[in-house]
Amino acid sequence: MKYPMLYFALLAPLMLVFAFKGATPQPDVDGNCVVKINSEWGGACKNYGNSEDKYTAELQNDCEIAVDFMICLQNENKTWSCFYRNDFAPKETMKASVCKGTGKILKWARKAGDQNTVFLTEAEVNETYGN
Repeated sequence: MKYPMLYFALLAPLMLVFAFKGATPQPDVDGNCVVKINSEWGGACKNYGNSEDKYTAELQNDCEIAVDFMICLQNENKTWSCFYRNDFAPKETMKASVCKGTGKILKWARKAGDQNTVFLTEAEVNETYGN
C-alpha cells in the first residue's frame, strides 16, 4: 500500500455512514412534552364543598410519542400533591386538581415504559421543593 492514509481518509466517512445506518434517533422527552393547555380556579372539592381556592390544571401530551409523566400541584400550605400517568398518548388530555392550591406546577416526563428514568416520590418532591 503506497498511500495508506489516503485509503483511510476515503474509507472513514463510508464506515461512519454504515455504522449508523438504521439507527433511528429517539425523540427527546422531558417535562416540556406535557403542556398546560388550560387552568381554572374554584369548584366543588371533596372535603371543602365549593371552594374558590380549588386549582385545576388541564394537561396535554404535546409530543409525538406516548409518555409517562408526573405532575405536582402546590397546595396552599406549600406542600405538593403529585399525580402520575403512564402511557399518556399523543394529544391526550387530563385534569389534575388540588382543593387549596397556589397555581404552581412541577412536571416531569419520560418515554412511555422507560424504567431507567425514575420519577421522584411525592415525599422527595416535598423535601426538595417544599417551603
